[in-house]
Amino acid sequence: MDDEQRQERAELISRMFALLTAKLEDGAGIGGEAQERDLQSEQVQDAASRLIDLGQEITAVAQAIEQLNLGRESN
Repeated sequence: MDDEQRQERAELISRMFALLTAKLEDGAGIGGEAQERDLQSEQVQDAASRLIDLGQEITAVAQAIEQLNLGRESN
C-alpha cells in the first residue's frame, strides 16, 4: 500500500469517527428527551426502539472502523 492509499484510509477512518460521534450525540439527545417524567408508554417504547436501531448503526460503524484499521496495520 502506498502513501496515498494510507492517507486515504486514514481520512476515511477519521470521517467514520466523525459519523460515529454524531450518532452518539443523537443517542444522547434521545436519552435526554426520554428523561421526562410524564412520558406515555408509547413514547418510552419509541425512544427505546430508536436507541436500539441507533445502537446497531453505531456497532456497524465501529466494526467498519476496526476492519479498516486492521487492514491498515497489515499492509
